[in-house]
Amino acid sequence: MNALILSQPFFSDNKRLYSPSKMGMTMTITFGSALIPMTIKIKRKQWPLHMILIGSFLLVMISIVSAFILLINHHYQFLYEEKGRQLTHAFNRHVHAEIENLLTEPMLFNQFFRSHLQEEFLFQHADLSSIETLQQSLFQEYVPYIPQVSVLSYGDEQGRYAGIRRNQDGTTNIMIKDQRTKDALVIFEGNQITSRQRLVMEDYDLHLRPFYQPLQDHPVPSWSSLYVNQDERMEVTVTHMLPFFDTEAQFAGVSAVDVSLYGLQEHLRKDEILRSGGGVIYVVDHQWNLVAHSGQEPWIHVKDETGELIFEKATTINHPLINHSAKHMIHQEVRAGEAFSVAHPTTPYYAIYAPLTDKHLPPWQVIVALPEESLMGAVKEQQHHTLYLVLGLILLVTGLSLWFLKRIVTPIQQTSKAAKKIAAGHWNVDLPATRSIVTETHQLLTSFQQMMVSLQQSFEKLENSKQQYQDLFNDKSEELKRAMSELIDREKLASLGGLVAGVSHEINTPLGTSISSVSYISHQTEKVLRQLEDSRLTEEGLYGYFHDLQESLKLLENNLERSAHLVNSFKEIAVNQNIESPQSFQLKTLINNVILSLRHEYKHQQHQFQVDCPEDLWIHSYPGVYSQILTNLVMNSIIHGLSDHSSGLITIKAAIKHGTLQIVYGDNGSGLTEEVKKNIFEPFFTTKRGKGSSGLGMSIVHNLVTQKLKGSIRCNGQVSQGVLFHIEAPVQHT
Repeated sequence: MNALILSQPFFSDNKRLYSPSKMGMTMTITFGSALIPMTIKIKRKQWPLHMILIGSFLLVMISIVSAFILLINHHYQFLYEEKGRQLTHAFNRHVHAEIENLLTEPMLFNQFFRSHLQEEFLFQHADLSSIETLQQSLFQEYVPYIPQVSVLSYGDEQGRYAGIRRNQDGTTNIMIKDQRTKDALVIFEGNQITSRQRLVMEDYDLHLRPFYQPLQDHPVPSWSSLYVNQDERMEVTVTHMLPFFDTEAQFAGVSAVDVSLYGLQEHLRKDEILRSGGGVIYVVDHQWNLVAHSGQEPWIHVKDETGELIFEKATTINHPLINHSAKHMIHQEVRAGEAFSVAHPTTPYYAIYAPLTDKHLPPWQVIVALPEESLMGAVKEQQHHTLYLVLGLILLVTGLSLWFLKRIVTPIQQTSKAAKKIAAGHWNVDLPATRSIVTETHQLLTSFQQMMVSLQQSFEKLENSKQQYQDLFNDKSEELKRAMSELIDREKLASLGGLVAGVSHEINTPLGTSISSVSYISHQTEKVLRQLEDSRLTEEGLYGYFHDLQESLKLLENNLERSAHLVNSFKEIAVNQNIESPQSFQLKTLINNVILSLRHEYKHQQHQFQVDCPEDLWIHSYPGVYSQILTNLVMNSIIHGLSDHSSGLITIKAAIKHGTLQIVYGDNGSGLTEEVKKNIFEPFFTTKRGKGSSGLGMSIVHNLVTQKLKGSIRCNGQVSQGVLFHIEAPVQHT
């Protein structure tokens, strides 16, 4: 039987035995009992190291240059998309901020004007001269800084009107309709009523104008729809409207500020990127009617005979960028706030549209469309210059790299030749100094193999340790879970025990007294019955029985009422969410009513109340809840804080700040310790247990404020320095 055997040392796969030797294989073949050694050499193509390195380097450089040339064409598109998206988003945010600021400034100016009217009640004067003076003062002081404002107006339910209008040359006209003009609207040449009259309108009906009529039906701050001013200029405008009210909270009139759409258009044209690159900004309403745009094309037409406005739609205006972008957004259903590119056949562009973010501004949408040349500028030309520069640098780097490769390869080649000579038995080899290139190569490989073995052993130890720690971690985690579960159960039992103990302790005394009273009544009744049966009952004894019965029943009634009151207090701690429906009420009146209703509690003391609350502070909330909160706070002061004071001071301050009702309640009583301050809102916590206090009053206050009113309450105070409660709650509840 023939066998194939290889000389040692060899690697075996149980079928073939071989040993590599100088790119060949030494084999021993057995025929029967004869061993015939044989060496088979396999020739492989060998390349010099310098050719491999230089060839590989040149191949990499050629690939880089080819890839760079190939990708630079794609890079421009990528750059256009990235830059287009970023610039479009950034420019859109800039435009939104400008437009919102453009509309917010007149709105704030109108609020400032309305506040003067409301606070000084100027609208109650016989004529509008005081309002006229106020308008001129405000117009002269503020309008130079807000040039978008064209008219400042006042109108009331009596049909009177006062306004001041700014012209393009900077001059102003006043417009008056009151008893001085015999109820006709007169536009004067100057800013005095003695100026020459420019226009007189006898049949001017203020209540039918677009800046007044909407607030008659719904008197809330708002913006008008676009309309034409009913004067000789017939200017297209949009108006911010604010209602004002009389002392009985009845709608009394409107203050208004006009913003000219032509002024808005001029503002949109100021951006440099639009003037230099052909981009466009336009504003549309919810029906895609153009409100304003930065182009030159007309978009609003006015019928002279009726003043009716005819709007150009964004999809029909003779402006290619507006027309095309609007149609694209409508047909493609583009989402608001997302920049998108459009491959227009002649002018590729980026566009984005988004509504105005401030809810107090008109429901307009702003669209920004920027063409490719506006976004990229000279980027393509710069890319060509960059390509030429990079190619020159690559050629320079290639030359330098080839020189360095030669310096690197030469010592390796010398070392390789020396290794061959040593392998051939030529020991006296003069090897150049090549320590920085191939020195200790064999030692490096050996050290690496040893390092691999060491690492393998270390990883095995680490894996064993990991398993041990994992088991330990799992055991400790289970113990921790069990311990946490036990702690939670103990806390639940402790809370339940505290609640039950509080209830039992508070209700035990009145119920025990009631039982004693019933027992006493029963005993006395049996005694009287026996006397009656034995004919020993005297008139004096009967009267004594009825007197004792009356006293016992009164004691029984008082204790049962106390028990019922205590049970109701326990129920109130949950704060029934359906106590009542929210309604509008005057807070100061409610506070005074609470103080008056509790007079019997402090009538034997000289306590004083100091209430600081505006008369016109109305809120829409739960009056019953506020009454209960104030009642509990006052009773807490009388029973605890001022119990040792014959003449204390209780202060109640209320105001609306930043849209939130803020109430500060305080007294100058004995104050609070840190322990009391920490537990004051806990159920059943009281410093006078056994003296009639259940410990539920402040807990009920806390629940009412936080749960029913959706507000917050905090307590401050120190010993002998009184106490302060800060309450914050919404002004409106629905």
